[in-house]
Amino acid sequence: MKKVFILLCIVISILSVTAMAEAQVEFSLTSANANPGDEIELVLSVNGNTAFNSIALSNFVYDEDSLEFVAFENYDSIKSLAALTPFFDTEKMAIVIGFKKKATHSVDICTLRFKVKDGAASSVTVSATPLAKNSSTALTSSFAPATVTVNREAVSVQGASLVLDGSIGVKTYFAVNTETVDISSVTFSSEIYDTELGEVLETVISTVGNGIFYDEEKSLYYTVAYVAPKDSDNTEIRSVLNYKADGKNASLDIPTVTVPSYIEDFKKLAKENPTSEYGKGIQLVEALDSYTKYADNFFSNDEGLESVTADIEAINATPDPVTSGKITGVELYATSLILEDKTTIRHYFKVSSGVNINSLAFKLGDKSLAPQRKQGTDYIYVDIPNILAHDMDKTFDLVVCDSITVSYSVLNYVKLAVGSSDTKIANLVKALYNYHSEAKAYFEK
Repeated sequence: MKKVFILLCIVISILSVTAMAEAQVEFSLTSANANPGDEIELVLSVNGNTAFNSIALSNFVYDEDSLEFVAFENYDSIKSLAALTPFFDTEKMAIVIGFKKKATHSVDICTLRFKVKDGAASSVTVSATPLAKNSSTALTSSFAPATVTVNREAVSVQGASLVLDGSIGVKTYFAVNTETVDISSVTFSSEIYDTELGEVLETVISTVGNGIFYDEEKSLYYTVAYVAPKDSDNTEIRSVLNYKADGKNASLDIPTVTVPSYIEDFKKLAKENPTSEYGKGIQLVEALDSYTKYADNFFSNDEGLESVTADIEAINATPDPVTSGKITGVELYATSLILEDKTTIRHYFKVSSGVNINSLAFKLGDKSLAPQRKQGTDYIYVDIPNILAHDMDKTFDLVVCDSITVSYSVLNYVKLAVGSSDTKIANLVKALYNYHSEAKAYFEK
């Protein structure tokens, strides 16, 4: 009988401890399932096991790389119970409510609206620090957090846009679920397909860190497929994303895109939203569009387009190129432009037969450039590549063996060719100059 009494005392003691540990006021936040890009509503509720007349919630904690807080909403029902207008501070994410009466209130307080970011983690917890009082006495409170489960594909395309960095191409954004995908396995293969010729002009395979980059602000990966101006009107960019998920090889076909389609979309959005970023960039895009058309016209047998209007006075004000120094058996012969997605200056040098071209050092700043021999001739050439549209007025100093210096800009060539009797080349360089001018204005804003 004594043993039974002792056991009963232990049970009563355990029950007493449990009762004391139970929160006097319980707060909870509902959970949700969502896709990246969705907006969700989480219902915040309170339930009193003991009478209370004021509550406060602060220090909301969640993964800000996954969720973006939008607002407190749907708190009309709580207003009828409040002594004063409830305090909801969206900026600080804080709530304070004083009730008319002390009671064991059991009520929905409000909803919290969040936007699920692209690249969100597959599971995100939302919690807060609660406080409940009966007059001036603080009561024990608990908070049951929400779990937001994000439905994430292994990889998914999140959008594409026209490149406005002074080159010509389309940037594609995509999300990668790194919980299932080996990021080092991701490759993005793009074919530049000429629809007129019916053939692939170029295939570019990008990997993470080498053509594939991460946008911290968007929490997305991206890559750019570049197109030469003369090809942009008649090429498609056909891409596929290859990766390994859960140890298995997989791929995702990317929707085919073209530069002209994105130019037209940009123009439409600029017209609809003239004060937006599209409106700010419309003159640059129109100049880019004109440049690609005149580049195509120059390299094709099409009929000539209308004459291009450009600021000839400004073009002619470009400082002349300068060549100084001398090396026996080596002399600058000519300079041309290579009009790819980014412009290249190509300098040709005539080299005497007794000169070993491998002994010639060509430098652009601290960078060494390798000369190439023009097959079957006494000429070699050196390229200064990847010149962006807004840098076409920049003078590049090519130094040969610390003896010859060639100072040249893209606009030097424009100035030389703008007066050509060949209307195609004159129009092309004027369109190129207009593209440069708008790009410079855009990047200086």
